[in-house]
Amino acid sequence: MKTLFQILTFILMSSAIYAQTSEQSFNKIAESMNDRNAKNLSNYFSDPIDMTIGSDDGTYSKPQAKVLLEDFFRQNKPTEFVFTHKGSSNEKTLYAVGTLKSKTKNWSVYILMNKESKIIQLQIEE
Repeated sequence: MKTLFQILTFILMSSAIYAQTSEQSFNKIAESMNDRNAKNLSNYFSDPIDMTIGSDDGTYSKPQAKVLLEDFFRQNKPTEFVFTHKGSSNEKTLYAVGTLKSKTKNWSVYILMNKESKIIQLQIEE
C-alpha cells in the first residue's frame, strides 16, 4: 500500500511540474514574440522544426528557422502577441494558438511543443 501511495504521489508531482514547466515556456515564448526576439524564441525550437511563415513552408534546422523568423520580424514589425488558447493532447504534446498583430496586419500563430517543451511546429499565417 505504501508503494502504491508513493507511485501515485510521484505521478501527481510529475504532472504538476510538467504543467508548470510548459506554462513557463509558453510565457517565455509570448515574451519573445512580443519583443520580436527571434534569438530567444529559437531557444525553444526543436532541431529540426516544421515551420510555416507566409509562403515559406518546410522543415528547417534551428539556425535556418531563426533566420526566417528574424526576416519575418524585420519585414512586418509585429506590435503585440497574445495566446488565445492553450491545450494538450493525450500524447503529451502541447499546443497554443495566438494572434500576432502589427499596424497593418494580423497573423494567426499555431505552436506545437513536445513533452520537453521544445517547439516542433510553428505556423504564422495571415
